[in-house]
Amino acid sequence: LRAGDLCLVVQDVPAALFGEEALTERLNRPEDLERCARAHHRGVEAAAGRGPVVPLPMATLYRGDRTAELA
Repeated sequence: LRAGDLCLVVQDVPAALFGEEALTERLNRPEDLERCARAHHRGVEAAAGRGPVVPLPMATLYRGDRTAELA
């Protein structure tokens, strides 16, 4: 996703699975937390292989591309 001079690496996710309550529940389960953390790390590594990156914390969510562009 282009945001001015930056490229944002984003993923669309189902809102029902990533609402505050659902996400809190999932991240309180060790096996789900580990899976999410490893996937996040792989994404950061892949992006870093193409150039400088500024990774956001895992589970940083925006409600649409425009909101992410403005952040």
